[in-house]
Amino acid sequence: MGLKVVDATENFRTWLEKSYIDIELKNELSNASILIVPFEDLRDSIGPVFPVGTDSLLQYFKKQLPQGISIDICISDSDYQTFEFNNHYRKIGKFVIKSVAIPVFVCVISEYICDKYIKSDESKPQIQVIDNSSTPTTINHISTLTDKQYLE
Repeated sequence: MGLKVVDATENFRTWLEKSYIDIELKNELSNASILIVPFEDLRDSIGPVFPVGTDSLLQYFKKQLPQGISIDICISDSDYQTFEFNNHYRKIGKFVIKSVAIPVFVCVISEYICDKYIKSDESKPQIQVIDNSSTPTTINHISTLTDKQYLE
């Protein structure tokens, strides 16, 4: 599997302008380096949803990230809903990342996936990353995240 570069219409600004993001939450989220963003209009779900386990992923990142790099979830506590994806892939999440945080994100998400999934059952969970730089990049599998060329 290779790295696929596609035009992306999503960035921090588009997520902060969502109708379910109020002014107070928008101010909090604008300070984050990494946003966990929901899946919208997914099957029969009402409103934006996150994969089951997003709360533990968020806590893992908060413990592992160095000072100056922060993560937040792009939804209010009252609107937070989860959805269990029933297929052979595990959806970890969907992220929007400021360019400066990409190397740190890659390290932390790799550790998380290794610890949580690969060590126990050698699965290959699917992940979607939106690079918020001038060259939007979507990455579909963790093995391409660790490609040294991408990190340089």
